Amino acid sequence: MRKFYVLYTLFVLLIASPALAADISGNWQLDMSGPAGPETVKFSVTVAGEKLAITGEHSSFGKYEGTGTLKGDVIQMTFPFNVNGTPVNFVFDGTVKGGKMEGTKAYYPQSGDDAGKGPVKMEGVSEAWTAVKK
Repeated sequence: MRKFYVLYTLFVLLIASPALAADISGNWQLDMSGPAGPETVKFSVTVAGEKLAITGEHSSFGKYEGTGTLKGDVIQMTFPFNVNGTPVNFVFDGTVKGGKMEGTKAYYPQSGDDAGKGPVKMEGVSEAWTAVKK
């Protein structure tokens, strides 16, 4: 009988593990490097299953909305912006651990000569980013 309880407990823990995933709903502060130097961006995340809805305000781009996914501890966030007349998707890939996220970012032009060719590197700009829950 004791073996049954042990197996039952393990089964319940396995079933409950998705519910124990990181709760990333709420307000975040992201630190990264941009063309003008270090940047801090605040944003809010709403979670619906694996899908994320993200809103925030950037000092250069104003208010913005983004989307994303969270699968286990792997996160991807995408933000469409217009940079000097060119639509660009900023994509942040990373991992979540508790109240912290970290990863790399990439820029994907959606029109012009670089469209569809993959990420564009910005000279002198680090691809690394970190975020903390506020």
